[in-house]
This record gives sequence, structure tokens and C-alpha cells, in this order.
Amino acid sequence: MKQLKTIHIKSMLCLFYKLMASRKQKLLIPIFALVIANILWGLNTIFAKVSLETIPPALNLGTRIILASLILLPFAMQSWKQLKKTDLLRFILASIFAVTLSGLAMNIALGTASAFSSAAIWLLSPVFLLVLSASVLKEKISSRTFLGIAVALLGSFIVIGRPVEGL
Repeated sequence: MKQLKTIHIKSMLCLFYKLMASRKQKLLIPIFALVIANILWGLNTIFAKVSLETIPPALNLGTRIILASLILLPFAMQSWKQLKKTDLLRFILASIFAVTLSGLAMNIALGTASAFSSAAIWLLSPVFLLVLSASVLKEKISSRTFLGIAVALLGSFIVIGRPVEGL
């Protein structure tokens, strides 16, 4: 089984390299990157659940944020630009709400709920975004957008492999 996973990862990396090398298929690179991001996001929930067995939620989140920052710092330094004060305030608010509070809430949830239930509830993010953008930002929500979110949620539950009522 372990050998099969290693072969699968190697084939994915090989495919990624071929896509990167091909100029004709530049449109596939962002799609592939999104697939990889979603796979990593799924693994994140599992690794967080396991690490929460021995590390408290706030320490767990803080450690993960610091490690991620250290890993990303060299890339950020290559394209570093001074932020405007208005952008800095938005950045700070996004850091507090989108990273810190949401991550802490997810870690607390993972401490008591299953990884599946936590991830399935997290899938409701587009629904919350839809409601908040309509109410706070006064954005108009098209029926196409609404249908797209509904189909995505249904597809996510089907891919995960558990019926919706089994949550």
C-alpha cells in the first residue's frame, strides 16, 4: 500500500512537471495547482486532528502559522512591496478573522468532532460567503452562482463518500 502511494505521488509530480514544461497547456497549470491545494487542504484537516491529540488548539495553530510563515518568507521577500496604510488595516483584519479566528475555531472543533464532520461543515464556507457578500457588500447573487454553489456542495459530499444525513 505504501509503495502504491509513493508511485501515485511520483506520477503526480511527474505530471505536474510535464504540465509546467508545456507552453501549450499553460491553462492547465492553475487548475492543477487548485487540485493540489485542495488535496493539501484535506490533508491539513487530518494532520491537525492527529496533532490535536497532544497539542492544545491555540498552541497547535500558532505553531503551524509560525512554521508556514518561515517557509513562505523567502518567497515573500522576493516580491516584497510596502503596503499602504489602508491595505495594512485590511491585511491585519483578514489575518485576524480569516486565519487566526477561523483556524482556532477549526482546531477547537477538531478536538471534539470527527475530521469528516469538521471538513464537511467547513464546506459551507461558500454559502456563508454568499450570504455575507449579499448582506454586507450588497452584491447581487445570480441564480447561476447559487446553483453553482449548491452543485459544488452536493458534489463535495458525494466525493467524500458519506450521505448528507450521516453528518
